[in-house]
Amino acid sequence: STRVKSIWLPDRLLVYNWFMGINHAIESLMAKRKIFHSEADFQFAFAWEIQLLNPSAQVRLEYSPASISPTMHIDIVVQLNDEIIPIELKYLKKKLQHQENDEQFILRDNGAQDISRYDILKDLQRLERLKQDLAGVKCGYALVLSNHPSYWKTSSNRDTIDHEFRLDEGKTITGRLTWDETAGPGTTKGREMPIDISGQYSIKWKDYSKLNDTTSGTFRYLLLTV
Repeated sequence: STRVKSIWLPDRLLVYNWFMGINHAIESLMAKRKIFHSEADFQFAFAWEIQLLNPSAQVRLEYSPASISPTMHIDIVVQLNDEIIPIELKYLKKKLQHQENDEQFILRDNGAQDISRYDILKDLQRLERLKQDLAGVKCGYALVLSNHPSYWKTSSNRDTIDHEFRLDEGKTITGRLTWDETAGPGTTKGREMPIDISGQYSIKWKDYSKLNDTTSGTFRYLLLTV
């Protein structure tokens, strides 16, 4: 059999090499899977794609860095030699029914986009902490896949309770991010704390797949590199 050529180099890696490797994995998965049933389906498929592209890597799901926090779990961790790459995923759905070959996909709306935006940025904050505190972590990735245009489109309402958490195309994320003072406890419960982002992240969504011409028929993805 033909051995799969590693997209990552076996020696000490630069952040650029990992960035190219992650993008290659996304593009490779894009050619195989246009849609996923759930976040767990997406998580497993992406981890498997990374493993196929680099058989010598150790790819772990739901990894717990107990030395940092015993309650913390990272969606995917890739380890190659002394390099550790944490990856956090989100699969945010808008209602859609789609037939792909012989497989039927019935997606239900996640709802609560404001809470999902908070959770994405909480992932980003967690990745920054891992890069700072966990030996071997040189970079990390937050990957969001969605068919809900509200995540990338700019809202005409500037007074939304989650305006600091919005991920509109072209926006820059940095600094302390908080809910608007009008946010109710039903929204903020369990998410009351501000999010502190030390880096600067430019929001740039990219096309992943187009299934039809409806508002929920296009999937786009956002990749943030820590």
